[in-house]
Amino acid sequence: MVMALPRDMLTLQTHRTKRYTRPDNVFMLEQLLMHLIRCDVDATWRPPCTDHFPIITVINLPTMKTKPKPSYNFKMMEWVKFQEELEKRLLELQDPGEINLVSDLEEQIECLTRILQESIEAVVPVVKVCSHMKRWWNRELETLKKELNKLNRKSYLWKHTPEHPAFQEYKCL
Repeated sequence: MVMALPRDMLTLQTHRTKRYTRPDNVFMLEQLLMHLIRCDVDATWRPPCTDHFPIITVINLPTMKTKPKPSYNFKMMEWVKFQEELEKRLLELQDPGEINLVSDLEEQIECLTRILQESIEAVVPVVKVCSHMKRWWNRELETLKKELNKLNRKSYLWKHTPEHPAFQEYKCL
């Protein structure tokens, strides 16, 4: 471990005596030291009613960006269509009869897995994963939001007539 904050750097001003001291240190691995851009105290960023000065440490670490894999949005899929597609593909599957060997069982499992994956690819909508994605959002919330927006527009049209039923409908939803 190596000290990244330069020696004799003042990091604290005591409340009582208003003297400056240097009790804070920043340590880092020697391997990271070559990536260190800056390690400094910035007294101008000091929050009110605090005695420590902020220590600004900037490290340049290269990161590899990965492309997010698209995934399937099972919440927005139509289950009836999926069931129909799956039934259609399962009819193509031959009756295995009695399974006595492990290899026969594994073959049937692979075939069933392939059919499930093909059905999913055919029916389930693909969604690109994003860090800002609302994973809790579903079709029911989407219809409720559309209904709320319609009532909002309707009540806005009647804004000069507060006793209009559109306002009550909007408030009830």
